[in-house]
Amino acid sequence: MNPSDKAQFKELCDGLCEAYSKDPMSQMGLRVYFEALKSYDLDQVITAASKHLADTKHGTFFPKVADLIRCIEGGEVTTDEVISAARLKNTPFGIMCRKHIGHWDLEHQTDMFYLKQRAQECIDLLPEWKVKAIAGEYSDHDISIMLKYGVNPTSPFRNGLPRPQNMEALKDRCKQIEQSPRHQFLIEKPYEETEGDKLLEADKSVSTFLAKLD
Repeated sequence: MNPSDKAQFKELCDGLCEAYSKDPMSQMGLRVYFEALKSYDLDQVITAASKHLADTKHGTFFPKVADLIRCIEGGEVTTDEVISAARLKNTPFGIMCRKHIGHWDLEHQTDMFYLKQRAQECIDLLPEWKVKAIAGEYSDHDISIMLKYGVNPTSPFRNGLPRPQNMEALKDRCKQIEQSPRHQFLIEKPYEETEGDKLLEADKSVSTFLAKLD
């Protein structure tokens, strides 16, 4: 949300107070709610408020910020959802999970206990990833892997989250990375996605040894 949305946001909060027979929120209360929810679109917040009102389990109480976020993002992420997203590799969230768990483990690992441990690591990293995603501050390697799988880095990180704030700058970075030799190397070497941000090239001693074989 932007500062220009504050008037409508106040109307929404006033409407919620009326629905729950509460006194209107104070200026400080409105400010706290707005600051906590400003990374979401106003339409998302309005929809979340409607979902909360209709929720037979949680909707009997005035919504806290956490209730609205739960309605927007769909509740807590499970390890099964992480593994599924990593295998589907069609969202930035799925790509980040795939990068962390690793291609081989996702495609060949049969020990589900181990896979779920790795998936839990992704859940633990999720708050950090969400901040990075909303700010559009992916690493070059993150972007390169997303592009390799046809995932747009400017798309929402996962369902319910807003698009990155610096979309235009992120688009420019995507174009530069897509044309870089390093990205082309990644395309040619499809299983190098867990290499992190280090240079994807052979050690000098290896190159020297190979040259002697020619």
